[in-house]
Amino acid sequence: MSSSAEQLDARLERELLAPLRMLRRRIRLYILVDGLLWFSTAVVLAVLAQMALDWNFRFSVGQRGVISALVVLYWLWVGYRRLYEPLARPLPEDLLAGIADRAHPELCGRVSAAVELRGVARETPNSAANL
Repeated sequence: MSSSAEQLDARLERELLAPLRMLRRRIRLYILVDGLLWFSTAVVLAVLAQMALDWNFRFSVGQRGVISALVVLYWLWVGYRRLYEPLARPLPEDLLAGIADRAHPELCGRVSAAVELRGVARETPNSAANL
């Protein structure tokens, strides 16, 4: 790899990829906070429902066990749907570039174009970045 290609890769890393990685971390943090809010709401609602049912119907120990198992299944479902699934989804660079371009219309799509050109340069064997 030539010196100019290494300088270009370093500049792309510093000015394009590092901010996109920071954006990815920030989005993941927002997804985590949102999921935890959903999960904590589900915990409070399930506990209140379980207490109200137990108070009104005076369940036996076996019935309380069944209700507790249902509550735990509900918590697992909410945790899977609101925490695991959103956090497990990939956030590729082109998606992040589109988000950055929509958030800053003054960039006129330059971030997306730079990410696309970077991908094309890596796929093309005779590009200047790969020499």
